[in-house]
Amino acid sequence: MNVLSTILALLTTIPFLTFFIVFIVLKKITKRSTYSTKMAADLSVIFFLISINGLTMMLFDRLILLEIVVGFVILVGIFLFIQWRRDEDILLWRAVRIVWRIAFMLSVIAYLVLLIIAFIESLI
Repeated sequence: MNVLSTILALLTTIPFLTFFIVFIVLKKITKRSTYSTKMAADLSVIFFLISINGLTMMLFDRLILLEIVVGFVILVGIFLFIQWRRDEDILLWRAVRIVWRIAFMLSVIAYLVLLIIAFIESLI
C-alpha cells in the first residue's frame, strides 16, 4: 500500500510524467501515435488538475477544485447550447470530450505558470 501511495503521489506531483508514461505504453500497444497522444492527454487531465489544486493550496492557501468543476459544467452547457443553436443533434459526449481536451490544454498552461510562480517564490 505504501508503494502505491508513493507512485500516486509522484504521478500527481509531476503530471507530465503521467502523460509520458501513458503515451509510451499506449504507443507500444496500439502503434498509433495520434490516438496515443489523445488518450494520454485524456487520462492525464485528472493528474494535472490535482497537481494544480495542490500548487494553489501551497502558494495561495486556497483550494480551487470546486471552481474547476463548476467551470467544466458551464463550458459543457455552452457547447450544448451551441449544438442546439446550430440545429445539430445534441450530443453530450461530444461536448464533454471537447471540454475535456480544452481542460488538458488549459491545465498544462496553468501548471507551468504555477510552477514558475512557485520557483520564483522559493527564490525570494
